Amino acid sequence: MIPIFIFWAFKKYQLAPKAKFYGDRFLKLILQYSKKSIYIILSLLLITAGLKAQNLQYAISKGGATVGVLKYSRNVVNNTILYKAETNVKVRFISLIAVNSKEESNFKDGVMQYSSVYREVNGHIKTNCHTGLNYGSYIIEDKKENEVKALNTYPITGSFLSLYYNEPANNTTIYSDSYKTLITIIKLEEHKYKVTLPDGSDNYYYYNKGICTKVEVVHTLYKLVFSLISN
Repeated sequence: MIPIFIFWAFKKYQLAPKAKFYGDRFLKLILQYSKKSIYIILSLLLITAGLKAQNLQYAISKGGATVGVLKYSRNVVNNTILYKAETNVKVRFISLIAVNSKEESNFKDGVMQYSSVYREVNGHIKTNCHTGLNYGSYIIEDKKENEVKALNTYPITGSFLSLYYNEPANNTTIYSDSYKTLITIIKLEEHKYKVTLPDGSDNYYYYNKGICTKVEVVHTLYKLVFSLISN
């Protein structure tokens, strides 16, 4: 690309007479920039080759009726993993409730570097929380409540988002952005796990070949089921 641009400039601005005088020097420059261009292109190809993206989609149902969808992605670049999820739900309890949320978790060498959750309920901000690693501890910034606090736990090696693409081998803890704390996940049987949330609801995770295929959210007032429909 760079050599082509140089030749175009010579033609447009009538620099050909000077090219003869600077011929040898110009040739060296072309070779130099060509090599740099090749190095840049090769680097981009290597980065692209190192990028592995996985996308999952879950139908959300209540009482057998579909009420929403969860779109999930996992992107791997070298030793960094980025999880993202976007959820849209419209469900009727006493009145219609619309929930839209975006979540993100970033891990490097198996340690969480950053995570966030943004959630709206009927168009009003319900949660807007960010957690970031800072010199061996985590800083939690709650933008909705205008609060900042430290979580003196290191390292965090799992989050709720990482559960969709990583079956826990044993009982462990995962980080919850919504509750700003670590929560224990318990193995009930092969490929089935349970998480009890501070609000009293129980989440059940089911796995097949390491991928979460179903999540059951059981609350005293309702039950939601997340079923894998594409991967």
